[in-house]
Amino acid sequence: MTRVSWKENRVLNIETRKGVFVVGQMLKHPYIRFYNMFSTESSLHNVNTMKLSVLFTAAVTKQYLRCSRISVLKDAVPDIRKIDSDTWINQYPGSRKVVAYQGDDQEINCVILGHKPGGMLVKKDLWWSPTPEQPLRTHISGVFDEVICADIPLEANDIIDRYELTGMCVFPYTNERLYLCSLYNKSVDPYKDLVFNRSLPKEYSLAIKIISGGSDDKQRKEILNTYFTEPTELNFK
Repeated sequence: MTRVSWKENRVLNIETRKGVFVVGQMLKHPYIRFYNMFSTESSLHNVNTMKLSVLFTAAVTKQYLRCSRISVLKDAVPDIRKIDSDTWINQYPGSRKVVAYQGDDQEINCVILGHKPGGMLVKKDLWWSPTPEQPLRTHISGVFDEVICADIPLEANDIIDRYELTGMCVFPYTNERLYLCSLYNKSVDPYKDLVFNRSLPKEYSLAIKIISGGSDDKQRKEILNTYFTEPTELNFK
């Protein structure tokens, strides 16, 4: 895998599962805007992201960039407009145990953030930068700017579907999430569905196994093999 350095507005082709690629664009570090453009080609030409619909924008970890198969689309035209939402969903503090597919013979136990289901709707401008006068964001947490709604109703599907979680994207969960987006032709997020106690389609089962961390080394290797031919040197962290 070639390591890709960060450059604002650099357009990327990122492998989700083996052989399925998605177009993304680096924004202000560490945010990437992912587009609803999938292909089976590891190299694309003359991509104009201004003509593409956006799936979601999210912060990514160094681990995600290091472990994912990524190539730079050198002749692509980036969309330099600041079109990304400044509204996000922030999970509650603490953690809790959840059981996915409860009552099924394939029950999966997970530990997720948030001491209770749901989250807060918050303002967070991804283009903000610290200054000597304001080294932290305005909210006391330092994580976001202000609270819009302290407790999003669990049935508020329009809000839940529209906004992203404030957490960071990691490998291989984000790769699997993007693969699911290709299947559904829209942005989906199994982790967010867990956060809000939503029902989970069977197609989400691999994503949920990734969230659970895998039950043992054998299952972890099987999961990673979905993304790489020789995955044994990688892990979920």
